[in-house]
Amino acid sequence: MYDQHPSPKFEASCRDLRRFFEYLDPMVSPETAAAIAATEQAVRAMNKEFTFFSELDITDIVIAETLCEPKDLLRDDKLLGFTYRENIVYPSFQFDGRTGKRYESIPLLLSVARQYKIPHKSLAQWLCDPSGYLDGDRPVDHLPKTDRVVEAATGHYGAGW
Repeated sequence: MYDQHPSPKFEASCRDLRRFFEYLDPMVSPETAAAIAATEQAVRAMNKEFTFFSELDITDIVIAETLCEPKDLLRDDKLLGFTYRENIVYPSFQFDGRTGKRYESIPLLLSVARQYKIPHKSLAQWLCDPSGYLDGDRPVDHLPKTDRVVEAATGHYGAGW
């Protein structure tokens, strides 16, 4: 479970986590703690690969394209954003790196997410994970292919068992 020779940073993180757990009342289950840690790791990886923009970072781009403020587009499920470390962040992958414009697939994907009551953060995580609906590719790599990525999201979230 632990590394054979944990780094000082790792040991400090474990110490901090133990102290934090001492104050939790009621205590969270190990499964909940593991899910929170897994989500944090996934969001950190997403930020490392794609970078998160702040509202200030994207305001000029979004206003030029839509004549709307980012917060209005977020509210109306036209722009992907979620709270991370007490700030609203907007993953850069939703914008075409060449043109700076938001991919047409983003509002459509957010519509699918709304239909199935999927939070923006969960959709962002799904976009960055391999999908069987895309032959193991990540949906984020198919954002320019609007029909294909929206079909994959609909299949993923609408699959009934």
